[in-house]
Amino acid sequence: MDAAGQRQIDQYYEQGLLKYRQRKFVQARDLWRMVLKQDPEYKDAQRGLERIKAIINVFEKRGIK
Repeated sequence: MDAAGQRQIDQYYEQGLLKYRQRKFVQARDLWRMVLKQDPEYKDAQRGLERIKAIINVFEKRGIK
């Protein structure tokens, strides 16, 4: 992957992190999925998605959408 491609992936990750901090979990999830489509080994995005899955599961159990 070239440097421009890596910068784009990093930007998606950072945007996802911002959405996560804003508690916009679905948007963060979507951005991190975009990261992983381009770089399946991006560890921070993998960890972020795991956290979001856990959060969404808690919300679903509580009936929160």
